Amino acid sequence: MQAFLGWATVLNLGVLAVHTMVLVVMNDWVYDVTNSVFPISKEARSSGAFGYLANLRVVVTAFFLAPYVALRIVGGSTTEPA
Repeated sequence: MQAFLGWATVLNLGVLAVHTMVLVVMNDWVYDVTNSVFPISKEARSSGAFGYLANLRVVVTAFFLAPYVALRIVGGSTTEPA
């Protein structure tokens, strides 16, 4: 379980980093693409996108990082069965 949560945390933090970089670096392009499907204002789209990033950060922290850290504290750093 510890290894699973560790790798899941790494992968989810990678997804979060990629989404953040895309929204920060390519904000105008993302707006143009999403505006062709969902015609909303740029402010509303930016608010929704960064709200999504905030929610993703909370989910990754609560469901992957915190349990991983708790297992490391309780179980120690060894991977041998007890």
